Amino acid sequence: MGSRLDPDRPRPVPDMASDAERRRQLTIRRIDAALARIEAGEYGYCAICGEQIAAGRLDREPTTSVCADCARPGGPT
Repeated sequence: MGSRLDPDRPRPVPDMASDAERRRQLTIRRIDAALARIEAGEYGYCAICGEQIAAGRLDREPTTSVCADCARPGGPT
């Protein structure tokens, strides 16, 4: 099957293994960063404003480093 612009040219095949590896590496970096925040006594506090991150947010995304307000586009209100 060719591309829309050139039917004789093969379409690029997404490298799913590379994508999966990038996602794994990102997850590992986020976990390592969360563990470092735990060791530093900073886990659960927003890296931007310093306020406590809601427990529900941490339950849903334990590696988050910012509160819901700071995660919104435009930052805290």
